[in-house]
Amino acid sequence: MVPLVLALAAGCSTSPGAEAGSGDVARVSTAGPDTDFGPPASGPELEGATYRYRAPEGWQDVTERTREMQPEVDTAASATWKERGFAPNLTVGYDDAPGGSLDTLEASIPEQLAGMADRIEQLDHVVVDGVECLHHRGRVAVAGTRYFLEQFVTIDEDGRITIVSFTFPRGLDAAQREATTHPVLASWSWTD
Repeated sequence: MVPLVLALAAGCSTSPGAEAGSGDVARVSTAGPDTDFGPPASGPELEGATYRYRAPEGWQDVTERTREMQPEVDTAASATWKERGFAPNLTVGYDDAPGGSLDTLEASIPEQLAGMADRIEQLDHVVVDGVECLHHRGRVAVAGTRYFLEQFVTIDEDGRITIVSFTFPRGLDAAQREATTHPVLASWSWTD
């Protein structure tokens, strides 16, 4: 199962998924230059099994609290402020799809998020610290909680999927969301 939504949503967590496709050769791209995300975040540093990054200034590490509700989460951070009762947050987790590829993952996104998202927009791929990642976003509603999802997903040559999920109050526009996602991704480094 590929949990494409690993998100702490106003105290609720979700992890729906569907089977990832298999049969394609897994790929990791280092061909293109890293996407220019601007200056890196300067908040708390979090380190996962294969990566490290900095959360935005004013955010806090909520990994332990998030794992109590969602054990598949590797790291998590959250804003210390709320809008309409919802604090923006970030979760990173893993799944496995041996033999899978970015193409099979990308093709499965609409099905995996069906019933949760009003409309999912699949954007151009980005390159984060030398690794090609999918980027999709959309308005999501789960168990009465409504939020906006910005998600970055990649798969390595062993079929390990890394899922980076940012969730925001719906009132934030694209520029406000990018002011969070871009610095985090600019600070990202793969350690494995």
